[in-house]
Amino acid sequence: MSGTPAAALRVAACILALVRAQAAAANTPPAGVLLRQARYALAEGDSDRARDALRSACAAEPGSARGVEAALLLATLEFGRGDRAAAESALVVPGDLSRALPSGTDALAIARGWIALGSDDPASARRAFAAAASSPDLAARDLATLGGAWASLASAEPVAAIAILGPVARTSPDPILRTAAQWSLARAHAAAGDPRRARHALRGLRRLARTTSFADDVELDLALSELSAGDTRAARRTILRLRALPGRASGPARAPGESPTLADLRLPPRAFVARLAALFANRARGVESPVEFLRRALDRDARADADEALRLVIREEGGRS
Repeated sequence: MSGTPAAALRVAACILALVRAQAAAANTPPAGVLLRQARYALAEGDSDRARDALRSACAAEPGSARGVEAALLLATLEFGRGDRAAAESALVVPGDLSRALPSGTDALAIARGWIALGSDDPASARRAFAAAASSPDLAARDLATLGGAWASLASAEPVAAIAILGPVARTSPDPILRTAAQWSLARAHAAAGDPRRARHALRGLRRLARTTSFADDVELDLALSELSAGDTRAARRTILRLRALPGRASGPARAPGESPTLADLRLPPRAFVARLAALFANRARGVESPVEFLRRALDRDARADADEALRLVIREEGGRS
């Protein structure tokens, strides 16, 4: 049979390719090892090596918790490099695997929402957060609701944001998410042209945060809200209360760009939401959870901004001391 030698060569080539693939798979480190390699590479500033390790981890275990962790970290890395398409591609899990890993799929959807907000694409963000809105995990549902509210703020729809933020602010079992929701509710009322309700929301949050590390942050936000409403006397009193608060306990120094600045806090809603989402997507601690990021972003050293905030009040008053 004249075709037999060629057919035999093809079979041999296929067998050789299979053997090589199996050998390569055998030599590929487990996803956990690849994740550690990626973190070491990031710590050394070698993003190319980190990306290669994370891609290998995603390919090795696409349906595992470690595979999802690698996908989230890879998406953060790609978005930080300015490649939104690559970031979103990293967050796609095949349908058959997503059914076996529903909580991981919700985490990926929430990450897609953050990336869309950071890209000033509230419509895509809304769709991503909606995909996680029915998560069996309560914290994921609250995060999705919070993200959906920010998408509404970024779309100049503050009334829609107000409607969904209230329940999270009242009932979320996570104190960080309750704080973030109440804080966002104040911004939504301000964006809706109701400064009185905005200040009411912040005063309610002040009562809840009085004995927490958020106390100074709430005072600063309240002062800025009063200043935006033209009530400079109230803003001055609030800033003086802020200055009288005890100093922040010692802790690790914050790197520039890890938290919103005073200028960021004064941005209009769409710009502020995009800024906050960009801080999340470009965070140095890539494996940090959204809840931990919110805690760090909202818990700033607001007392350090008191003098500059007072100068804003003085300028608004026309230079009176």
